[in-house]
Amino acid sequence: MDLQIVYDNTQQMFDLELNDQNNMFNQTKDIETLIQVQLFTDKGEWWGDTNDNIGSSLYLLKDLDQTRYAQYGKSYCENALEFLTDYQLCKNYECECEFDNTKGILNIQITVEYNSGIKKEYAYVWEGV
Repeated sequence: MDLQIVYDNTQQMFDLELNDQNNMFNQTKDIETLIQVQLFTDKGEWWGDTNDNIGSSLYLLKDLDQTRYAQYGKSYCENALEFLTDYQLCKNYECECEFDNTKGILNIQITVEYNSGIKKEYAYVWEGV
């Protein structure tokens, strides 16, 4: 059994879910949880992170002009997820961000190519802008 974080884009909330797959390691869910923790934790704000390695700078977007949200959002996401390739947890990852000024949200699309060759996409919404 494994406890994992799941994200619901429509409700924009996280929840914990028990993953009972005969005690099998589920790499895609584990990395998905890492991505969520990295993106949605303010960098340097988690009490257990003594080296400021956990989290992203997405929270800083609120201080920028809206025309720069997508550009900086992408950069903040890429920086937060560098560890995925640094620690060889995946072959490659790509981040795309698009600001929806009618809703005031940043749409984040993450594509991960796992070491097994499987590619998986994750979509998130950042509303803190």
